[in-house]
Amino acid sequence: MNSDDPVKPGVIGRGKALVGLLSYSFRQFPILCLATLLSLLSVSLELAAMLSLFPVTHLASGEEIAAGSRWRWLMDAFGAPSTLRAFLLLFLGLMMTRLLTDTAASLTVSRVYRDLIAHFSSRAFKAFVQGLSFRDVQKNTIGYYISLAGDEANRASQIVMSVSRLVPVMALAGLYWLAITVKSPWTGGGVSLFIAIAGVALLGSFRRSHQLGTEQQMQSRILNTHFVECLNSLRTIRAYNAEGFVATRYADMIGTYAWTCFKVDALKDLARTGPSLVLVSGAAVATVLLLGDGSFTDRYADFVVLAILLLRFFPLLGQSLDIFMRTVSDLMAGEEVTRAMALVAALESTPAEVGTQLEKGISSIEFESVGFRYHRAKPVIDHLNTRFEKGHSYALIGPSGAGKSTLIDLLLKLYVPTEGRILVNGFDLAGISSFSVRQHVGVVEQQVPLFHDSILHNLTLGVSMDRDVVRHACEIACLNDVIARLPKAEETVLQYQGSNLSGGQRQRLGIARAVLRRPEVLVLDESTAALDHDIRERVVTNLIKEFRDRILLFVTHDRGIASRVSQVLDLARLSQTSVCSGRQPGGVTTDASTKMNSAAE
Repeated sequence: MNSDDPVKPGVIGRGKALVGLLSYSFRQFPILCLATLLSLLSVSLELAAMLSLFPVTHLASGEEIAAGSRWRWLMDAFGAPSTLRAFLLLFLGLMMTRLLTDTAASLTVSRVYRDLIAHFSSRAFKAFVQGLSFRDVQKNTIGYYISLAGDEANRASQIVMSVSRLVPVMALAGLYWLAITVKSPWTGGGVSLFIAIAGVALLGSFRRSHQLGTEQQMQSRILNTHFVECLNSLRTIRAYNAEGFVATRYADMIGTYAWTCFKVDALKDLARTGPSLVLVSGAAVATVLLLGDGSFTDRYADFVVLAILLLRFFPLLGQSLDIFMRTVSDLMAGEEVTRAMALVAALESTPAEVGTQLEKGISSIEFESVGFRYHRAKPVIDHLNTRFEKGHSYALIGPSGAGKSTLIDLLLKLYVPTEGRILVNGFDLAGISSFSVRQHVGVVEQQVPLFHDSILHNLTLGVSMDRDVVRHACEIACLNDVIARLPKAEETVLQYQGSNLSGGQRQRLGIARAVLRRPEVLVLDESTAALDHDIRERVVTNLIKEFRDRILLFVTHDRGIASRVSQVLDLARLSQTSVCSGRQPGGVTTDASTKMNSAAE
């Protein structure tokens, strides 16, 4: 789950992934075993019905059932006469039971198939949001994750269902081959030779099917990425008159994807139909030659049933080949989904995160020579030393790229410092539970992520909150009047990305979302930039008052905000100070005039 360009494993690796996927699926859904047993019972009943045609054809041609034959013994055991009517009723009864058991198996498989898709998709989503580190998430495109939780979860489910269907189909084909071989060893031998030759000839088709399946999945990911990126960037696309460009690009991509899908389907059809055509043609030639043989007319009844068995055997063989080809083409999806399931299983088998719990909240945060870099790039933060204390408000300033947002990510334990350490209440952040830290730290981003849900659910994000607490948080964010004017108040459903709210209203909703959790530390990352001047002044005043006995941190370029907080921190100077000038950690200015100068710089 960590690359859009997967390494191509060998046959053994793919086999292990397939076995792992099947083992996982049968453990999670034991009813698959019942469906497989029902299918095996059903195919056994079909073969029994087909074999019962032997005495039917003999009786229809005027022959008698010999006293010592197995069919005569069977009818005697049930106390039934060995008549044409009795054998026809036996055939019909077996076929009816076959249909009922096959329907029961199909319904069971269909239900499990839908459940498997939901299971794989939800577990893959859980792996993304809970199990992957931010570094791992950023290694792939958004289309990778959409495909894995959607198209590839569906493909993995198809693999499981295909194999569950393949077992009874191959079992039935094997039983037909056995019956044909027993009745006519020469015919059985010829069929076996043909299957062996066809299998060798189709090896190339198997490899090509897997290649096309891999291409199909990669193209699906690219399509999904382009689609989502264009939807999220629609304002920019229209501003640059680039609608035609992105639409043409999508049309080209979807056309390529459709052509690949056609090639996959065509290869399956040709691989299934080609060998059967060759064999049926050979059978036709043999039939013409046999018609001149006098012994053929003597065994006409047996020949008819043998022909029926052959006509049933080859469609089963083709069906088995079709299922196998589909499984081969979807193997990459099975591997990816198997890795996602393994990640979730590891998460669930690992004990809950061990670490210090912040039961008394946060009174201080200190960065000691903290450094951070993405991969091997230039450090984003280098030897940062600063301290935040309860009862103070701060303005963190600095040029773009100075690492202001990265500092927040480090505090939330979304990333780990590459050097130095962060102390919370004097304890190393590395030893504190991530869940506990995030319970006590609230963050408001500049672009507030909103969901297609009610305003209330966007505020609470699943946490049960008293309505008075929600209203108080909205009052601090100056949002109550906005909500009151909406058609359904807090039950109003937001449109895509909250488009039925203005930019400033979305930011205020984000502020209220953070405030209502009453964090000990509130960080606002340029999250008042879209507010009108008067609204901004009121919101900042409310926040400073509300968090007067906690830690309030504004990441901002706003000089007005910088003039109102207790201390202004210039992130660029903090690093330089600690390394070059030897000043005490913190780099804090306290008088208003110095704060204004720092903010202006």
